Amino acid sequence: MFFTIPDYTPPADVTLANTSPPPSQTTTAAGEERRITRTDTYLHPLFSLGTMSGRPASTSIPLMMTFADGQDRPTAYFFTQPQANHISSVQKQNAGLITADFDNIGAGNRATAVLRGVLGPRSQIEQVYLAGQPWSGQPVAVAEMGKVAVQRIGCYVGLIVLRAGPAEAQQIISGPEPGVLRWASEDPEAELELLIYGRKRSYPLLKPQHNVRTGVVVEIQPASAFNTLGDFAQHLSQCRIRDRIERAKKLVSEPEDPYEAFLRKSDPKPKSELVYEYELIRTLQYTTEQTELRLAEEMLRGVVQWRQIDGEEVVHPGPWEQGPLLIPWGASPQSLLTRQQ
Repeated sequence: MFFTIPDYTPPADVTLANTSPPPSQTTTAAGEERRITRTDTYLHPLFSLGTMSGRPASTSIPLMMTFADGQDRPTAYFFTQPQANHISSVQKQNAGLITADFDNIGAGNRATAVLRGVLGPRSQIEQVYLAGQPWSGQPVAVAEMGKVAVQRIGCYVGLIVLRAGPAEAQQIISGPEPGVLRWASEDPEAELELLIYGRKRSYPLLKPQHNVRTGVVVEIQPASAFNTLGDFAQHLSQCRIRDRIERAKKLVSEPEDPYEAFLRKSDPKPKSELVYEYELIRTLQYTTEQTELRLAEEMLRGVVQWRQIDGEEVVHPGPWEQGPLLIPWGASPQSLLTRQQ
């Protein structure tokens, strides 16, 4: 997504793949030790869409869109308040999804948790649909799996609110309608906003909440692909979403002295000595007639377990695997000068 920024230079240990002219998708990838582990950017003559995965900084933009408008490049974007612990994403060209996970919510200045979308000023927003109907322009709640369609600068932008709230809660504490669609103010140039709350209330908690989840699916289409915004909203209504949480535990195998292991063949280790590792796994699936995106993340450690696009697992490549260049993890940037035979 950083390739919409003219002066961005990827670090030497980051993968660059497919930098063809638009329409095309560019990916960067890095090891888990880096703050940002993956970005995807789709460039189209009328728009761009970028997503990222990793541990965001307070100024990170995990989802960004730009639109072609003469010499200008107007933007729409999502960011987290406060800083999220982890962002996970998967993207195929003009469609993608992101999740934002928060810890320590309800403590200090982290009373609320929100994924905030800034979708554009009044002068550029032509129409808005909510749940398949024209939006009145008044602030309104958006339910889980609620669908918003926006017409802006020759493009249709579709947004779907994912489940939000503490991942392990029996019911969603933020309520059944975690989203809010509104104008930021009465100003003629006020921005259209979509706020997705993991926790709305502003009072502190005696025990902070962890693994508080939010997320959004986005799809951008040229306006020429549909007759009207209403037709595009109908297309969104036919998309299918699966979003589930599973808690699992697995036995941790510890190195053992060969002699002791031999003696234990007839004397299994007591249950009290067994060590287990617990996992909180969120699995998402977004399906349309043309696309299927799937993502699994382990929320306790903030790690993407796998991504799938149209049934194929997305491989996480080594840095700078591009054409004839192959630089394995841990190699120095100077090895980029070595051409593979």
